[in-house]
Amino acid sequence: MEAFTEKISEALKPEAREASGSRAGCASSRGPSGLPVHLELLLRHVLGIPNGREPDLETRLDGEQWRAYANAANHHYVSALVAGKADMSRHDGKPTIDPEALDMLAMQVKRSAYSVLVVSAALRRLHRDYLVPLGIRYATFKGVTLGKTYYGSLAQRPCRDLDILVDPSSTELLVEQLLDAGYRFGARDANESASARPDAVRKALVTRAREFTLIDPAGGIIDVHTSLDLSCGSLDPARVLADCDICAISGEDYPVLKTPDLFTYVCYHHARHRYSRLHWLADIVTILKHPSFDADLVRQTARAEGFGRLVEASMAMPAYLEARLEGRDHDKVDSLTRMLGEACLQYLDPAEPGPEVVRSEGQVRLNDRVAYLIDMVRWDCSLRDGIWAIAQVLLWKLKPNHADMAGLELPRAVRGLYWLTRPFRLAIKIVRPDWRSR
Repeated sequence: MEAFTEKISEALKPEAREASGSRAGCASSRGPSGLPVHLELLLRHVLGIPNGREPDLETRLDGEQWRAYANAANHHYVSALVAGKADMSRHDGKPTIDPEALDMLAMQVKRSAYSVLVVSAALRRLHRDYLVPLGIRYATFKGVTLGKTYYGSLAQRPCRDLDILVDPSSTELLVEQLLDAGYRFGARDANESASARPDAVRKALVTRAREFTLIDPAGGIIDVHTSLDLSCGSLDPARVLADCDICAISGEDYPVLKTPDLFTYVCYHHARHRYSRLHWLADIVTILKHPSFDADLVRQTARAEGFGRLVEASMAMPAYLEARLEGRDHDKVDSLTRMLGEACLQYLDPAEPGPEVVRSEGQVRLNDRVAYLIDMVRWDCSLRDGIWAIAQVLLWKLKPNHADMAGLELPRAVRGLYWLTRPFRLAIKIVRPDWRSR
């Protein structure tokens, strides 16, 4: 995986790597762990651990490094979480943070709060005007309800969109009502719906896609999920939606995933993205520390869903990262815990290209796209328990999806042919210069 990442890094333009400013003028200043001092401090703030071997770590940051800290916090969507910790850092009774960096964090927190308000309003409209009146079973997860339930404040957990899990049998009804009310598909799905056969494409998108995006009239972004597991069939929506918790926000009660289901999903989702942003690590840390967290019940759910080893590794990852920062022995740690922790460290620097950079058109060659696809499948398989789960992932990649139906509409009686055309469509996606993963 490291060699492949190096190959992707070389494909990026040098000026793109320098644009973040996280490495400029800061690489020579290292913290006790060997990380750049501003990134070590940021990671410690996210983990909520003291400075350990160097209590006055903050005093080693000059103005440029504090600004790099603020830029990195913004990149990782943790400005609201760490701004107070950075502001409280003192040496001889005086603030250590650079005033300009503090202003940068304050502005980032304001922008994040505004985004959270937009998403909250989108949830309120959707809940009041459509989901409840239509009697549609749903649950919201991540984002605002995660912030309210576990962080204790909506603004502490930034979000750019609203994620809802909807009963698959009600998706067509919901989308029909929303489109009539002025909602529209997101950019990618809108391009498909505007094709030569919009009705067929729209129907395929709504009935077969496991996730699609809608934009409400006020600009709120809504990711509609009909499945929590995009690579297999775990976390059955019918079971999850049948037993939800309630999250109260501004007088409204919203259904949310129970903690065992939510934590299992969060571990899978965040690991799938390789913890390339620190707000995903912050979710793990925050939920683990919440008084309602029942580790035994979470383990039971995770094992039943085929994510037992992943959840154990995720629960151990904060301690592994702390040991790495402190220079303590971590040789006996589980290999999956190590893999997740090292992935988090790999993408800590904002200048490091993220794991999905190869989706960008023209940045990599055909062999890189093939390597990326193989690496993604290998990674997904490593997150699951047992040979059967791995076989399911491989079979799921060959299962026809909405793009297959949209590309070639077949009568219901012969739709089994989609299974034969699917491998060819996958091959075309890889070969085409504008390849995108679905």
